[in-house]
Amino acid sequence: MYKKKHVFYVHSHITYYISMAIINEIKISESEVLFIKSRAYENNSLDNSKCIDITDIHDSIDKIGKLDFFKTYKYIKKLDNLIDSKIPNIDFSVYLPMVRHKAMQIIASNKNCKQINIIEEGVIAYSKYFMHFKEKNVLLAIGKYIVNNFLNIGRGRFYFIKPFDIRKFIKKNQPIFYTVSNQGFKGLPFKIKKIELISDKNFSFELKGNIVMVLEGAVEQGNLGLETFISSIEEMLRVNTQNDKKISIKFHPAQSDTNKEKIINSCKKLGIKPQNIPNHVSFEQLALKNKNLLVLGFSTSLLFYARELGCKVISYEYLLLKDPLFIKYRAENNFDLQNLLKN
Repeated sequence: MYKKKHVFYVHSHITYYISMAIINEIKISESEVLFIKSRAYENNSLDNSKCIDITDIHDSIDKIGKLDFFKTYKYIKKLDNLIDSKIPNIDFSVYLPMVRHKAMQIIASNKNCKQINIIEEGVIAYSKYFMHFKEKNVLLAIGKYIVNNFLNIGRGRFYFIKPFDIRKFIKKNQPIFYTVSNQGFKGLPFKIKKIELISDKNFSFELKGNIVMVLEGAVEQGNLGLETFISSIEEMLRVNTQNDKKISIKFHPAQSDTNKEKIINSCKKLGIKPQNIPNHVSFEQLALKNKNLLVLGFSTSLLFYARELGCKVISYEYLLLKDPLFIKYRAENNFDLQNLLKN
């Protein structure tokens, strides 16, 4: 007699550590756990022998245009076979960051998947626009309805839907949405459970000071002008490093090497020699272990997590609101960090 497996999809530190908190909370044994990772996610605590890396599949699906959606079909068998190679013909519950991405939909629609759950992955869990299933644009809504009905006639393994519209993937076992705060997933018509992040006993990283600057990848993602970003960073540092020149920087994984160098040069211009916190080092774990941190940033969800974990936080998002690209992104993203930090 086999036990049901629990499959956790991780592509960032927050998704990994929420997964670990769930495993701890509901007492899942190691033998029942399988991780699926993408975005080349790395963590020294992640046992790669119990993990499937689908970075190449995830990225290949990302490159498929909306009109070429039929090209996604060839990845269905690949993903099914990868899961079957680790847990052959065994029922499982899956824990996904969302269901907008086709790779995650294929996993959720696997014949052995008996329950779908959602785990928090950042600002999207607090964006009001994603807390319902309606589209802003009527024509877009009609187009999606027609295409999704067509896809349903076929294999019914993926659709064009919003991130948390799991209605096509709900099984007999009802879904649970896991969040680190009382504000996550507010408004969605599903069971929501707050989960406490836990300290990783294998985690080790020594900060050289008490100030940490956390950055987003808005420039690389086309949501902010580089000039605005650099000048705003300089202003933020000028105000907060007059008495303490020791600062650590947590770059976003999407940050380009060129832009990292420009940010470091801005620090040096102000007499600061910054400490780089590598990508594989979890900021969430740093915040758990260093409650006396001053955390500076603009609009990244790491500011909210730092506040939730007991750190002092200052957001300088207002400095970015002079940039047309960021104003547009902010309106579409609908993530109100300032309101969250007040609660």
